[in-house]
Amino acid sequence: MKRVTTLETGRSSSHSGGFTLVELLVVISIIIFLITMLAMTARGLLKRANIAATDSLLQRIGLFIDNYHGKTGSYPADGIDEALITDEGTPLQSGSALGYILRQPIRHREKLPTGEFRIVSSEQAVGEFTGDELGEIFEGDGNARELIDSWGIPLHYDNIDAGISSYSPQNEGDVHLFWDDLLDEGAVHNLDPRELDAVATSGPQNIGQYDVWSHGSDGHNEEELPEDAISNWAQQ
Repeated sequence: MKRVTTLETGRSSSHSGGFTLVELLVVISIIIFLITMLAMTARGLLKRANIAATDSLLQRIGLFIDNYHGKTGSYPADGIDEALITDEGTPLQSGSALGYILRQPIRHREKLPTGEFRIVSSEQAVGEFTGDELGEIFEGDGNARELIDSWGIPLHYDNIDAGISSYSPQNEGDVHLFWDDLLDEGAVHNLDPRELDAVATSGPQNIGQYDVWSHGSDGHNEEELPEDAISNWAQQ
């Protein structure tokens, strides 16, 4: 019987139970890619959620305004066509004027022969807002607060009940409370979206009623696009 001798040959391998540098770099690259994709997806979901929440807020505001109109026969003043000043002496315009009026009790008045008015009855306010729908108190005046969207940017409001003569383009940020502070922080106020090609017909959108809108996701930023506005009129 022949004896068979088996010889074992030694093998050398670059693997010693760990990863090579190239393999580690590949794994790290994949992790970074996945994290980036997750972050982009999360930002997209957050933006859509904020758009939906802001649109819902505008619809609720519309119901409050309609209720106010039903009780008073007029739409809330915007503080631009005629000055609106709180008891503390703070002038309000646009969104802060709207928020103030909707949160105040409705006082029904009658005109006296002398030309003066007297309050004959009052009703509770038609509008209620949560803390994250109202901006900070301005200079200690509890009645001076902005209505804000889901990004914390003040809303705009324009009463155009009297027709085109009451249309007030809001191209400047001075209709907002705290605007000087926002300017110091680098804020930018773009043109009123109703003045641009973001709408089918430029100018007031709901003549005889009111326009209300949010800047959208990039409000007070150079990257803001007029078509990003969230409003009570139909965008193109």
